[in-house]
Amino acid sequence: MGTVFVDFPSLVTNLDVTPTHIIHVGAHRGEEVEYYKQANAGHIPLVEPIPELAELLRDRYEEDATVTIVEAACGPAPTTATLNIMQKTNLSTIVEPQRGDRLDRIIQVPVVRLDSIQGDANVAVIDAQGLELQVLGAADMSKFDLVIAECCTRDDPTIAVGYDDMVEFMASVGFREANKWSRDYQWINKWSRGTKSRFFKGGGSVYDAAFVPGDPE
Repeated sequence: MGTVFVDFPSLVTNLDVTPTHIIHVGAHRGEEVEYYKQANAGHIPLVEPIPELAELLRDRYEEDATVTIVEAACGPAPTTATLNIMQKTNLSTIVEPQRGDRLDRIIQVPVVRLDSIQGDANVAVIDAQGLELQVLGAADMSKFDLVIAECCTRDDPTIAVGYDDMVEFMASVGFREANKWSRDYQWINKWSRGTKSRFFKGGGSVYDAAFVPGDPE
């Protein structure tokens, strides 16, 4: 089964998008960079607030002029905020932890608006664990040819913003959904919180949804 990132080179080809400059908010360990490079991205800023992961990225891409590292979180206003670092670090979030979240520690991190760092990026990838709409709401959306954002069909802000809310917001700023890749909500919830989580009931999906400018079809 493909994922949005394994499929990224074919996605941009099919959408006729040239990914000259990709900004990735919530980069974690930079797992997606190899796929961006396969798509011939010329500039790849990685935004990551966890200090040890930002340092890992700086070390990994020290000699790669294509990749730059921004050690910060993104939000609606420049400030300092509490980052809740989970035992599964790729679920770390500025959102208030949910019952059952396996919190490791909290730290203070700088927060920047996306429009202050996006430059001429024409592709945005947003994985902000519940703050996706706040991040995009502080961007210059007119510059993007493609936005990929995580969203969820369950009310679970540690995982991601609601799917319907994401689709509605993107339509309000002139974007339509072009494709989406689904992961099982229950599996992610079990992996992140364990089997006793109060959310671990019922179905649901976590989507990586791709949006392009245009009216909904």
